[in-house]
Amino acid sequence: MLKKIILSIVSIMILLAIVLLPGCIRKEQYGLAIDPAFALEKVSNILSRPESYLGKQVVLKGKIDMECGSGCWFYVDDGTGRIYVDLNPGGIAIPQRVGKAVTVIGKVAKEEDMLMVNATGVAF
Repeated sequence: MLKKIILSIVSIMILLAIVLLPGCIRKEQYGLAIDPAFALEKVSNILSRPESYLGKQVVLKGKIDMECGSGCWFYVDDGTGRIYVDLNPGGIAIPQRVGKAVTVIGKVAKEEDMLMVNATGVAF
């Protein structure tokens, strides 16, 4: 009888954890908020037609491939390509998140033949 009560309590606690924990997981946001209605762009499209994107705002989703030690820039890889993301123009710095999924909003720019996104917002 006592085993059944303990088993029931443990089962209820596990179910509560499964139901409640996803709501407790917090998304991290740095800089401006990213509107979920904004269409995602592929890095390969930007790299293959940079003149079409220069000065335009884009939203990218991928993984952080490499990051500055102080969190002022990183490379994002979305599986179609890899592009440099500069956080300084947006006054943003992020903690170390190499390998983590990221969403970025910013304007495409080119400096010294290097294509990049000057981020105004980053979310994890």
